[in-house]
Amino acid sequence: MPHTLPTYGILLARFLLALIFLLNAVGVIDQSKPAQEMMERGVPAPIVPLLIWLGRMLQFVAGLALLCGFRQRVAALALIVFLAPATLIAHPFWLDHTATRQPQLVQFMKNLAMIGGLLFIGSVPE
Repeated sequence: MPHTLPTYGILLARFLLALIFLLNAVGVIDQSKPAQEMMERGVPAPIVPLLIWLGRMLQFVAGLALLCGFRQRVAALALIVFLAPATLIAHPFWLDHTATRQPQLVQFMKNLAMIGGLLFIGSVPE
């Protein structure tokens, strides 16, 4: 009984973390705003669709691996490597002095929390 909570807690944590990446990968979460933000920040328009596609593929493969517990450390690390720069590029609340600053801060902190969860999953023995 004492091992039940850690075992099922890790499974639930992996499922909940994988869910957002899988939904993003299959297009449930719209990518038009991130694409627009990339172009506004200087990414050449012709390569934006490629970057979106590559991001979706990484999120799908790593999200599925995370969900299944297959190479969860590698999956968590890959998602951190994807999420850290995406967070800095997409949610620079420190540059925003308008009404959108608060939502950007919330999104930035949400992504930091996901990175924390991924670090936790990545540090659990497989």
